[in-house]
Amino acid sequence: MLKDRDAILETSWQIQSGAEGDRYAIEVLARRIALADGYPHAEAMRFAYAASELASNLALHGGGGTLTIAAESHALTIEARNESGNGFCSRAGAGVGLEAVSRAMDEVKLIEDGGTLVVRARRVSNYIVKC
Repeated sequence: MLKDRDAILETSWQIQSGAEGDRYAIEVLARRIALADGYPHAEAMRFAYAASELASNLALHGGGGTLTIAAESHALTIEARNESGNGFCSRAGAGVGLEAVSRAMDEVKLIEDGGTLVVRARRVSNYIVKC
């Protein structure tokens, strides 16, 4: 557990088009960040699953992008940025991956930021007692 409870754990990962293997590294990193911030194992696994799904969507449907994972005060966040504007969905529309992210996280927002598509997902926890 972190000694400085106000510290923010954060990492960014550049996802290449077609590099779906990155999702496994992302899953491990996300789980470690959640566990380091004091989340129980089940919550850490949910967060890791959502992060790996967004990484997979960037690699398979978005042509690559940047995924940022962070632990903040009472929340875990994931931001997936697709600078090419190709999106996060298959041609058939929102698929199983984004639906899974929506179920695993408390808030999911899709934002268009000057041609860049962004998914921001947040998981709020009542498990951690901040001193």
